[in-house]
Amino acid sequence: MACGLPIISTAVGGNAAYFKNSKNILLEKDSITEKYCKAIYDIMDADASLEISNASRQKALDYDWKRIAGEINEFYTDLNNNYKK
Repeated sequence: MACGLPIISTAVGGNAAYFKNSKNILLEKDSITEKYCKAIYDIMDADASLEISNASRQKALDYDWKRIAGEINEFYTDLNNNYKK
């Protein structure tokens, strides 16, 4: 995802929750070869591939360590400030 590549995966385990919409990944409910082949064929469409690639890259940026560290810092700062009151 960080490389902006389209992804095909199964909708098992945490994948379905992590990839809530199909803008950044193609999720297949079954591990059936024919479904994977169709997903690969569908992703070869230049427009679909570009859209999924861009959305994948954006999703990866949501997990940038600087952003996450800022959120964690803000959480503990708020917690500390509320504790002192």
